[in-house]
Amino acid sequence: MSISLPVTKLIFRSDYVAGDPNFSSPIQNVTVPLGREAVLTCVVHDLVAFKVAWLRVDTQTILTIQNHVITKNHRIGLSHSDNRIWQLRIRDVKESDRGWYMCQVNTDPMKSQTGYLDVVVPPDILDYQTSHDMIVEEGENVTLTCTAAGSPAPTIEWRREKGKPLLSIESKEIAPAIWIRQDVVYSAYGQKVMLECVTESHPNSVNFWLHNKEYVQGGTYESLTMENIFKVVMKLIVRPLDPSDFGEYTCVGKNPLGQSEKTVVLHHKSKMVGDLHSNQPASQISNSINRSDWDIENSTSTHAVNSISLSILTCVIAFCL
Repeated sequence: MSISLPVTKLIFRSDYVAGDPNFSSPIQNVTVPLGREAVLTCVVHDLVAFKVAWLRVDTQTILTIQNHVITKNHRIGLSHSDNRIWQLRIRDVKESDRGWYMCQVNTDPMKSQTGYLDVVVPPDILDYQTSHDMIVEEGENVTLTCTAAGSPAPTIEWRREKGKPLLSIESKEIAPAIWIRQDVVYSAYGQKVMLECVTESHPNSVNFWLHNKEYVQGGTYESLTMENIFKVVMKLIVRPLDPSDFGEYTCVGKNPLGQSEKTVVLHHKSKMVGDLHSNQPASQISNSINRSDWDIENSTSTHAVNSISLSILTCVIAFCL
């Protein structure tokens, strides 16, 4: 059991002897790795019959008085020499030992000085909060998480296997690559339909729509563009009012490294009925209408995109003591 008293009221001298004890130097702050021994040193001159005590400041707990260890904490020890050098020793330090400690002399008024004990904890990766092996399709987003604990807070870095630098689209220049969801779309007069394509490039590309090889502007068209880093989603809303609004719509992406394009054909719904009565198998028609897989433009830029592979990443943490 530990004894707790207000620090400013601690008086434990047996009798008063004239003199003026003084601290010869301040207590040096100490930094110790977890599990090691910490030693705080208090040097007092002219102690004579006065006594020295060590206290834990935040809890106002008396740890030692003169030659005696008061606390029941078996890790706390005391050493002294020449009635002048008083050392508080804490074995197998824990994070809970971090804080301020006071060396006190029972003069009237009391004299004291404090020193700080810092406990450093080696970094450790927390497996339950860290990503493991992942398999994703090309073109998908992926988020990798690394969580680590330690004191001071560790610095977290990512690197590839064999010490290679991270490879990302930022580090390579590529011509635009284009994906579309459907290459054939059916609509009726006055019915809105959305055509969509995604371009990815570095540096960023200039993107636009063509209708029957002419720039799409105003009229029955509404163009929406959503940009992300190196990726642009282009949505074209078409409301066909006459036969000229049907036909080919081409999504184009262009940057200094090249140009890519992909075409979506907009048919009137009557054309779909005609197709169902043609010689084309129904399964093929269904696939052309309801296909959910994205189709990537088969251009020189495809090779560049495919060359950007997701590698195994290693989480590295470090801190300086």
